Amino acid sequence: MSTAVTITYVLNPPEGTGTPALSRTKEMTFDIESSTDRTYAAYYDSLRTTVEDARTAIGDDLTAWRDAIGAAEGSKETKNILADEDDEEGDGEQ
Repeated sequence: MSTAVTITYVLNPPEGTGTPALSRTKEMTFDIESSTDRTYAAYYDSLRTTVEDARTAIGDDLTAWRDAIGAAEGSKETKNILADEDDEEGDGEQ
């Protein structure tokens, strides 16, 4: 039986995304607690807890990325919407 859960990922954010404090590559290892009760049930209970801890850690990390990239992408969308509105106004005047 495994003694740890290891998760590795590499993110490829859009070009020009300023995220100096965030790492694009991450590897996290979560140890599965061993129990004095050596049954499969005890192992799977510990595994379930470890996977939940891993899910929470990944969620926190990806939320930081979403917030960083979302702010940059949101400002791009606003500029595009304003440019589209200016184009529509110009089309009606001709």
